[in-house]
Amino acid sequence: MGAQLHLHLENGLFAKPTSFGQTHLKITDFLESTKTKSTQIVHLGSRTCYREINPAPFTELNHPSFNLCSISQTFFNSKHLLEWCVERGTQPKVVTLDTYPGVLHFSATESTRDLIVNHDHVNQPVFQRMVWSSGGPFNAILASYFGLKRTFVPLKNLPGQAHEYQPG
Repeated sequence: MGAQLHLHLENGLFAKPTSFGQTHLKITDFLESTKTKSTQIVHLGSRTCYREINPAPFTELNHPSFNLCSISQTFFNSKHLLEWCVERGTQPKVVTLDTYPGVLHFSATESTRDLIVNHDHVNQPVFQRMVWSSGGPFNAILASYFGLKRTFVPLKNLPGQAHEYQPG
């Protein structure tokens, strides 16, 4: 309770939400975009593509796509995000998956933490499954804490980044 009332205590005990990787915008943007259009291509993967894949050229070719890449996203995280897309009603025809040999053996801890702390949807079943199957006890604590907090206090006013977020 104290951590929810005092930001510095929350940052020290749990985690500090950040805008790095734009996860807080991507997840919400994806939910909004699927209300009005179908997404034929979903891009998943790590840091090498979260800023590098631009969905606009695909849309111009009448193949709407969405970039759900995020920081240190492993195949484990990509799998759960794809499940989330399908659960949300998106049935992509194509999935691009950015992977390289090193990421196949990384723990999913950093990306899982990013996907817990930096958006308001951690209570959705797929994010909870991802957390609990990651096997990280601290991730379970983070998911419990931020799941409760985001129910009552939405995430807002994160500091900006050097590059501007482009929807999709």
